[in-house]
Amino acid sequence: MSFKLKVIAAAISGAMIAPVHAATDQNIIDLFDWAEQQFSEFPDSDAALQEASGYKYRYYPSVDAYLGYNPTTNQVATLGLYGDTITDHGDADQYFAQAGITVDNAGDITLDGNGKLLTVGAQRNITTGAFTESMINSDNTLSSSAWTYGWTVNIHGNADIWTTDAAADDSCPTGTTDTGTDLKGLDACELPSTISDDLTLTKDNVYVLANGGTKVGDGNAEDGGTISGKTLTIEPGTLIVGSETDYLLITRGNKIDAQGTATSPIVFRSTGWAETGEEYRQSWGGVVLQGNAYDFKGTQVLGEGGVGYYGGTNNEDNSGVMKYVVITGAGYDIDGNGNELNALTLQGVGSATDISYIQIDESHDDGIEFFGGTASVDHLALTDIGDDAFDVDQGWKGSAENIFISMSKTYSAGGPGESRGIEADGHDPKDADGNKYINADTSAEEATVMTLSNFTIVGSDKSDSGLVLRRGVSGTFNNFNVSGFVADSGMEIRDRGTIEDGVITNADTGETTWSGTYERLTFTDSEFANNGGSVKLSMNKDEVEHPANILSDAEADTALSTWMTDQEANNVDFGE
Repeated sequence: MSFKLKVIAAAISGAMIAPVHAATDQNIIDLFDWAEQQFSEFPDSDAALQEASGYKYRYYPSVDAYLGYNPTTNQVATLGLYGDTITDHGDADQYFAQAGITVDNAGDITLDGNGKLLTVGAQRNITTGAFTESMINSDNTLSSSAWTYGWTVNIHGNADIWTTDAAADDSCPTGTTDTGTDLKGLDACELPSTISDDLTLTKDNVYVLANGGTKVGDGNAEDGGTISGKTLTIEPGTLIVGSETDYLLITRGNKIDAQGTATSPIVFRSTGWAETGEEYRQSWGGVVLQGNAYDFKGTQVLGEGGVGYYGGTNNEDNSGVMKYVVITGAGYDIDGNGNELNALTLQGVGSATDISYIQIDESHDDGIEFFGGTASVDHLALTDIGDDAFDVDQGWKGSAENIFISMSKTYSAGGPGESRGIEADGHDPKDADGNKYINADTSAEEATVMTLSNFTIVGSDKSDSGLVLRRGVSGTFNNFNVSGFVADSGMEIRDRGTIEDGVITNADTGETTWSGTYERLTFTDSEFANNGGSVKLSMNKDEVEHPANILSDAEADTALSTWMTDQEANNVDFGE
């Protein structure tokens, strides 16, 4: 066994002292990934786990060996290249001690139900983003004083937060159906496909979404429906589960009242997790809120994910309250053609809606996506996100503050380099041939106008850029800390018309009169560090180029550098 292999074996085994639960495959993957980060001379490996004689193994070609751990016996071992010899190196605790690794400096790994401990950006010369400095430990993990502590999963080392002191008693609330089975020791009560009266879900049961989804009211009908004014109330500490195409939909004219607490959050997970304790991406659909607020596509907009219609003219509309809610394992492609449900989708949701202290974890598609509307959000933790974490479309006009984004280190839904921290779109007009182009003179009504403050965005080598801003987007960005997007850049701006004011005088030729003013996007007190690049102009590779899309030529480069200089005067470091 080489010195490097001994060291990494010791590091991994040391992290496994006194496991709370038996290790799962994902535990082992997480631990190997962690160990690779600790020892820079040891290469990263995405090799799949293998199994022999009770051991879980990963192959490391640079040392010509497999490294494994037996979660049953707490043994560390190496396996010969041809699998013919297993060398047992003894109890993990022994190797832990031999390496001189203490419990303290291996303490960012836990086996408590596959829990993970996340870190924030290491460079914080200007801003700490979503947290104050007092909330960040010296190793860049979050302390118990962070607003994420006590109600989230896979941030502070715990993979589960839901608990109960109740027991099954063969009783379900009126309006639900007793399935005759138990989940997590409680009665499993199935929700109807349509909730047509006020309904309260109490925490002494587990609630199962209807096959194909549960909706509150029928405001998603093109004619507006006939069931309105209904409220789904969910008690703190309640667990709701679903499978594959199942989702919860709050339709126009109806509300959700889901107010958990910092010690008793409301939890949405998959039925599979409730049965086996294992959570996987794309295990169920997600949560969708629809409202009567403006979307520039109209007042009867067909929503993505097969959830019916939303939209209207009431920007002060109220779809209810969501507070201290955890959503994990969500996001599902319902037809195999990219018609996907996000973990949390807001379609035409109005400004009277209250959304705060929400966690999205281990999503397949986007974490949260806004389609039009005027809803504002605060205190969101978007972790282990498989696609875009914070996605904005179709003229959203709202604010967001205190947002923690941590992209997946192991997964990207569209393939490597396809997931972003923030992806924002406004109006995307098309020419006579159907090609999208950027109109530098997009009206205020059609534009997406954002006010974003206090963002910590942490990327990985699986993700694309920290921010992608394009097509009719404007707004202010304050206290942004963006790091770790090593495969690409801290920010992509899609073409000159995204930053510079102007008027397209001929959409067919792309002739544009540029103003020389840069008032669309304003950054203050922000820093970008440890990314693959700084800020770039680019063209979306899956779109057909239109003449009005001014790509990175000499004049466009000058526009970008002028805009960046303006922002740097606002205490902004783009990490050039």
